Amino acid sequence: SNPYRQKFTVGHETGHFTNPWHAAEQGRFVCQAQGMITRADNKNDRYQKMESEANQFAAEILMPSNYMRQDLRRLTGLEVDHIVSLAEKYEVSKEAMGRRYIDFQDEPCALVFSRDGKIMHPYKHKNFPSLKVWNGDPAPADSMTARNQTNTDSSSEWIEQDADTWLSSERYEKVYEQVLAQKNGFKITLLTLDDEKDEEEEKIQSSWKPKLYK
Repeated sequence: SNPYRQKFTVGHETGHFTNPWHAAEQGRFVCQAQGMITRADNKNDRYQKMESEANQFAAEILMPSNYMRQDLRRLTGLEVDHIVSLAEKYEVSKEAMGRRYIDFQDEPCALVFSRDGKIMHPYKHKNFPSLKVWNGDPAPADSMTARNQTNTDSSSEWIEQDADTWLSSERYEKVYEQVLAQKNGFKITLLTLDDEKDEEEEKIQSSWKPKLYK
């Protein structure tokens, strides 16, 4: 791994060894790459819980909360370029900074890493709805992520997409997508939401029927 990823791995393993509630199997921890991005969605899964806590430990060492909040007050709005510049400042990978960046946002958003059109690591804010894609899936055909083939090393403009391009939920009409295309087929996609559909409007639309005249 590159030095930035190595730093996060060392922080992760240090988190295991300094937490008295983390019990190693057979006298040692054997963490796989997937564990480095684990968040404890299932609170009853002991492995998920330990991996998530070790990730939180590493993130707090390398990207301390107080400093992150100061930087995000200075960097207004959501932009992929913020993730890139902050990753360079804190000397961490874009993936580690991207997850930290998402967690500190007030508005729901999601981050998707992909390579050669295949999803690698989606990561979403706790209030962002479920995505239609997961590891190994192709990027949605109608998404800018799938269409944008340029290697510009600068992020695109925000593009409005139909919500069902990325989301499983039907509560939203639109989603906004920004893409940073990088070398070797890597892309970083940032997603944010439109307002929810108005429930009364939905009821009217679903109950409306055309009048038939003879």
